[in-house]
Amino acid sequence: MLQPCFCRMVIHVRPFNSVASCRLVWGPQDGYMPAESARAYLRDVPEAELHLIEDAGHWLLETHFDDALPLIRDLSRTLH
Repeated sequence: MLQPCFCRMVIHVRPFNSVASCRLVWGPQDGYMPAESARAYLRDVPEAELHLIEDAGHWLLETHFDDALPLIRDLSRTLH
Protein backbone atom coordinates (compact mmCIF):
# COMPACT_ATOMS: atom_id res chain seq x y z
CA MET A 1 0.00 0.00 0.00
CA LEU A 2 1.35 3.46 -0.89
CA GLN A 3 1.50 5.95 1.93
CA PRO A 4 2.05 9.68 1.37
CA CYS A 5 4.07 11.47 4.04
CA PHE A 6 4.13 15.26 4.17
CA CYS A 7 6.88 17.15 5.93
CA ARG A 8 7.50 20.81 5.06
CA MET A 9 6.56 20.30 1.46
CA VAL A 10 8.71 17.24 1.19
CA ILE A 11 6.40 14.68 -0.32
CA HIS A 12 7.23 11.01 -0.16
CA VAL A 13 5.13 8.37 -1.76
CA ARG A 14 6.37 4.99 -0.78
CA PRO A 15 5.28 1.42 -0.54
CA PHE A 16 5.98 -0.30 2.73
CA ASN A 17 9.74 -0.26 3.46
CA SER A 18 10.93 1.43 0.25
CA VAL A 19 10.88 4.86 -1.37
CA ALA A 20 8.89 4.83 -4.59
CA SER A 21 8.87 8.55 -5.24
CA CYS A 22 9.96 11.67 -3.44
CA ARG A 23 9.34 15.26 -4.51
CA LEU A 24 10.75 18.26 -2.66
CA VAL A 25 8.88 21.51 -3.20
CA TRP A 26 11.04 24.13 -1.55
CA GLY A 27 11.17 27.86 -0.90
CA PRO A 28 14.86 28.76 -1.18
CA GLN A 29 14.32 32.18 0.41
CA ASP A 30 13.63 30.48 3.74
CA GLY A 31 16.02 31.97 6.30
CA TYR A 32 15.67 28.92 8.54
CA MET A 33 15.92 26.16 5.90
CA PRO A 34 17.40 27.67 2.71
CA ALA A 35 17.97 25.88 -0.60
CA GLU A 36 21.10 24.21 0.74
CA SER A 37 18.85 22.30 3.16
CA ALA A 38 16.92 20.88 0.21
CA ARG A 39 20.15 19.91 -1.50
CA ALA A 40 21.23 18.11 1.67
CA TYR A 41 18.01 16.12 1.52
CA LEU A 42 18.89 15.16 -2.07
CA ARG A 43 22.18 13.73 -0.86
CA ASP A 44 20.20 11.47 1.50
CA VAL A 45 17.50 10.59 -1.05
CA PRO A 46 19.20 10.89 -4.46
CA GLU A 47 16.17 9.62 -6.38
CA ALA A 48 14.11 12.59 -5.16
CA GLU A 49 13.01 15.42 -7.43
CA LEU A 50 13.79 18.95 -6.25
CA HIS A 51 11.53 21.83 -7.25
CA LEU A 52 12.62 25.27 -6.03
CA ILE A 53 9.99 27.99 -6.17
CA GLU A 54 12.50 30.80 -6.47
CA ASP A 55 10.88 33.68 -4.59
CA ALA A 56 9.20 31.49 -1.96
CA GLY A 57 10.29 31.17 1.64
CA HIS A 58 9.33 29.21 4.75
CA TRP A 59 5.56 29.67 4.34
CA LEU A 60 5.54 28.38 0.77
CA LEU A 61 1.97 27.04 0.78
CA GLU A 62 0.59 30.27 2.18
CA THR A 63 2.45 32.51 -0.29
CA HIS A 64 2.87 30.33 -3.40
CA PHE A 65 0.04 27.82 -3.23
CA ASP A 66 -0.80 28.18 -6.93
CA ASP A 67 2.79 27.33 -7.86
CA ALA A 68 3.04 24.34 -5.52
CA LEU A 69 -0.36 22.74 -6.16
CA PRO A 70 0.36 21.41 -9.68
CA LEU A 71 3.54 19.75 -8.40
CA ILE A 72 1.61 18.04 -5.62
CA ARG A 73 -1.28 17.02 -7.88
CA ASP A 74 1.07 15.66 -10.52
CA LEU A 75 2.76 13.40 -7.99
CA SER A 76 -0.50 12.26 -6.43
CA ARG A 77 -1.85 11.28 -9.88
CA THR A 78 1.01 8.81 -10.26
CA LEU A 79 -0.45 6.85 -7.34
CA HIS A 80 -3.61 5.82 -9.14
